[in-house]
Amino acid sequence: MEVSKEIKSKLISYLLSKGIERINSKSDIRDKIREFMSGDDRTLLLKIKEFSTLGFGIVEDRLVMLDDIDNPTVTILISEDAFIQVVRGKLTFREAFFYADCDVIGDDWLRDFVIFNSIFEQFRYVAQELEL
Repeated sequence: MEVSKEIKSKLISYLLSKGIERINSKSDIRDKIREFMSGDDRTLLLKIKEFSTLGFGIVEDRLVMLDDIDNPTVTILISEDAFIQVVRGKLTFREAFFYADCDVIGDDWLRDFVIFNSIFEQFRYVAQELEL
């Protein structure tokens, strides 16, 4: 059964809001982000390809909603299906990244991959808690 775009949009939006809330409340994850950003003036953005209004950014050591991001240094575009599969644990972020479900724009993005991988682990915990 094909899930409608509207349902996918609502699901992704809900996961993003809960995931951002969870990650921002966890000091160990924020420490990891701070360590990998190492004081650089970098802003990271992850957008869902099919939904121009869905995504999140990383500013300093916090996750923020998409509309709070201006001029990101690195942007990752991920397909809606890949995002859902990654947060449900059916696909790793690495697999989505290397099998062309993600596009990367910007320089020095490889270290940012580690940050996004850690963040997706947290989103996976949220999806499990919500039994998605």
